[in-house]
Amino acid sequence: MNFNLLPPEYRKKPNILRRIVLVIISALLLWPIIEYGILRPVNAKSESQKQLSLLEEKTAGYNSLEEEEEYQLSQLEEMEQRMRNLQQMDECTPLYWYKILEILTQTLPSGCSLNHFTCNDNIILLSGTSKNDKISAVYLRNLQNSNFFSEVRTEKIMYQQNDEASFTLRCILKQKPKEEVTP
Repeated sequence: MNFNLLPPEYRKKPNILRRIVLVIISALLLWPIIEYGILRPVNAKSESQKQLSLLEEKTAGYNSLEEEEEYQLSQLEEMEQRMRNLQQMDECTPLYWYKILEILTQTLPSGCSLNHFTCNDNIILLSGTSKNDKISAVYLRNLQNSNFFSEVRTEKIMYQQNDEASFTLRCILKQKPKEEVTP
């Protein structure tokens, strides 16, 4: 309904140019919103779904590789257990104990003597005398550096006359000496 009572020549003429400019500006303002707010996220989502499905198709064969790896790891663990069993058998041989006895006597410095030693599984107790406590400390260090013992410590030291010392050392054997491990 047109309630304008003015004669047509005095009426305001519709400005078509102004309306065209407003429509163009509105379209230009709406286009980035539509492009970046709707179209690009939808396209990115569909593209990522395509890539995901392609990756799933490519990795379908990798399950067999995981099974192969698990099988090889179980084989490796079994071989390691066999090697440990062989090493334990080797540790019980007389040659191994001869080497330990040899280390105990060869590392003994001059001025020091062993009086008594006992062995219980992997612990060796050594009792001896030395001219002074420094010589017994040298013997302790020699045993530590031999790579046969995981721990060497002085249990007891008693000083006697003329600076002579009686000592007791506790030596804990390693599972296997480093230099004896064979591939």
